[in-house]
Amino acid sequence: MVARSADRRADGCRVGKRRQVATPTSSANQAPTREPFRRPRGQIKPLNSGHGPDLVLVPPSLTRRIITGWNTARVPPCLDVYVLTQHRDRERIDRFMARYVDLDRSRDHVGEELMVLPLGCQKAEGSLSLARWDWVQATTLGEITEFGLAEPCRAFRAYLHSLAPWGRAILGFTTDCRLTVGVSVHDPLNLPEPCAEASKLMMDLIELVEGERGWVVAEVAPPVEPERDRPWEQSWVVDRWGG
Repeated sequence: MVARSADRRADGCRVGKRRQVATPTSSANQAPTREPFRRPRGQIKPLNSGHGPDLVLVPPSLTRRIITGWNTARVPPCLDVYVLTQHRDRERIDRFMARYVDLDRSRDHVGEELMVLPLGCQKAEGSLSLARWDWVQATTLGEITEFGLAEPCRAFRAYLHSLAPWGRAILGFTTDCRLTVGVSVHDPLNLPEPCAEASKLMMDLIELVEGERGWVVAEVAPPVEPERDRPWEQSWVVDRWGG
């Protein structure tokens, strides 16, 4: 999914913007903190990194609207909390949406399409142009979840409006028939408190959907091929759970 707000260049192309966040400086008087985990917040991976498209140029002729929470509003700096579960079913999705998703604001997706990883794709998703993805029309939240359940090996992400006080809610359907649920924690000042809040949220999500792994990252999309990418093992992870 296109995971950044968009603007237009002079030639008419829409350009995904990358937000730059300064790395906090350390002080000799400060007690040891989680600095080694917090430092990667400013590291944004390039388009062909294999961890999802961070920057995409969209020609003016491309009229598709991609289902993503960044299409409608600018999202402040945040930590993304993800939990992976083998239970890709209606019960876990409903539990997650009842607790974290603003259903009234997330129900309508008229004119939008799901950006679905092609079946049998051997390339890293970040190297695929928009034209190489499969596009599936979905006009309601119900159609999004029904497609994810009816096609258990199709991989895509949907960014939804969350209930307060969270930043956004995320559903990720993977190529290995699993489900990722995600919730964002606002962290505009890069402070320790949101990190602690994110860790607590991760444990709540694990219990809610009977998750097998959990991890916290600074604005990184959930994987569509989790066993290949193994995001919970990467150096930029803020916190993690699961063996």
